[in-house]
Amino acid sequence: MAHIGSYSHILGKKAYYDKHKPVLLLHCDGTTASQTFKDSSPSNHTVTAVSDTAVRNTAPLKFNGHAYFQGTDDYLSIPDSANWNFGTGNLCIDFWVRTHIQVNDVGLLGQYDDDNNYFSLTMTDDGSDLTFSFHFSNAGSGSSLTTTAISNVANPWYHVAVIRGWGGNANDWSICVDGTSKVSGTKDYTLPDLDAILRVGSSYLVSESSYEYLNGYMDEIKIINGATPWIANFNVPPRPYTSWR
Repeated sequence: MAHIGSYSHILGKKAYYDKHKPVLLLHCDGTTASQTFKDSSPSNHTVTAVSDTAVRNTAPLKFNGHAYFQGTDDYLSIPDSANWNFGTGNLCIDFWVRTHIQVNDVGLLGQYDDDNNYFSLTMTDDGSDLTFSFHFSNAGSGSSLTTTAISNVANPWYHVAVIRGWGGNANDWSICVDGTSKVSGTKDYTLPDLDAILRVGSSYLVSESSYEYLNGYMDEIKIINGATPWIANFNVPPRPYTSWR
């Protein structure tokens, strides 16, 4: 198993330490119904809860709390930043997700300028199987990755990681679910530098010509730009990540 992390004690509780500095880290902790979300990365991005998006610290918990999205127009909005300009560098976007009601296409995270310039992390759930996909386009040139079908047991939490730098190779990609690569491939592309908010809990699906929304929960949402902690199958973090500020 390839992973780079360890435990540290934060405020008397165990936390999972990843030596790679994140540009976004959302623990999604707080008082139930609070719409305050703190970025615990050094970047300290402003996070705005849109519509009824809120913290919950009641079941079904993964750790201490999570973001709850009701599936219609809920999402977290984070201003555009150079942190989302991934270019040709390594990256890792990872989080925990749990669906509340099975729907077909679900937007999880992304930025969208227009149909030729975007990136989008999505999930397709038909009630029995699900897949995760990463789509991107830069001036009309792009590609996508889609996992093999994963059996959707009753309301589990899934750990999802989109990785560039898989196998230690700059142009090798993977999407891992619960620490296991479910799709990989070589894609020599420059990701677009977009002028748009970053959405969490929603993203634009070009195939549907619309924003799609998660009806469910997300937790421990982390983005690393320029590195990845995992280059092969790994043990998923068993604790929340260490805060960086």
